[in-house]
Amino acid sequence: MDAPEQLFEAVARATVERCGFDRVIVFTVFGDELVAQSVYFGDAEEWAAETLRVGQTPDGRPHLADFIVETELVRRRSAAIVADAQNDPNTPRALVAVTRTRGYVAAPVLCERQVVGFIHADHYFHDVEVDEVDRDVLSAFVVGVGLILERQALRRHLQRQRTQLSTLAQELGAVADASALVDYGVAPGAPGEIDVSRPVDIFWDPTVREVLSAREREVIQLLVGGATNAAIARRLFISESTAKAHVHHILKKLGASNRAEAVAKFMRSSATP
Repeated sequence: MDAPEQLFEAVARATVERCGFDRVIVFTVFGDELVAQSVYFGDAEEWAAETLRVGQTPDGRPHLADFIVETELVRRRSAAIVADAQNDPNTPRALVAVTRTRGYVAAPVLCERQVVGFIHADHYFHDVEVDEVDRDVLSAFVVGVGLILERQALRRHLQRQRTQLSTLAQELGAVADASALVDYGVAPGAPGEIDVSRPVDIFWDPTVREVLSAREREVIQLLVGGATNAAIARRLFISESTAKAHVHHILKKLGASNRAEAVAKFMRSSATP
């Protein structure tokens, strides 16, 4: 799952269906606040929706600066049982009120030793108090959640880097292509126009001759002269899209990222006397 929202929903459901709890709330840490991201109460969907709404409002978001139970758990980085939640002044009052929980297990989610979220779970519908086994089960479960979040963050970071590198490569290719089309004033023809009346004569590298077709060799000779796709099309009496396709095939066969690289890396050229 690439989207954190999908993960939060899956985590909430798995906490109930796989870890043996009745209800669960998944929080993320924003600054000094816990913000509810997903709530799963089994079939009690309306109750879960109301709890999620409260957990996302400014008054319903628990503040770690208020020294609630979760504040100590951030310091200890371990799960704990919160017993008699209704009468404990250090519990998140708005959420305790809307959920009517008697007691719950709270476990911090860690990424690289940093608390990035919390999971609260209880046995409300079965009228059973949470115990040490529940605490240990949820504690083990959140370790896996933290590892998944770390992997998601790393994947997003790598995707951003890949996008940046791809953009840079395209920009460099565009610069190289543009430089190949500069008119240095040494070719005959109208000012600013490249002369493609005939291909440039070149000495072929044998390996290049082997991989390129006869038509592709004609195209690359025009590339050496700085011809655009439109100029190639006019010279060879083909459509511009066909010329573009030939250039694409040449770059692929020669392992080049742009026209200038194809010419510079694989061919030795010189004008004949």
